[in-house]
Amino acid sequence: MKWKDFFTGFTIGAAIGVFTKTYRKKIHRSEEILNLIKNEMNPYGKIVGSWILAQPERMQSGEGTTLVYKGGITQIREGERKYMDFIVDAYTGEILHFE
Repeated sequence: MKWKDFFTGFTIGAAIGVFTKTYRKKIHRSEEILNLIKNEMNPYGKIVGSWILAQPERMQSGEGTTLVYKGGITQIREGERKYMDFIVDAYTGEILHFE
């Protein structure tokens, strides 16, 4: 084996590895997502309870399959407890469903 061939292969492999690591989608941690939801909802009333699944689940959407977190919060609004469920994209943090 020639050294030139070895270094060429090594360089191409390293470049592919860096590219893959750079552009790989990052999955947010469930705690980050829950804090995001709580911060968004806090101005509307006191949050007295919250939960989120620790592991993301696969969900079919119009564009394919994505990973989502499911959870819920309990909030005091106008003197009453309101329970709301949410579904959040694990990659972007975008709220897909809130009810």
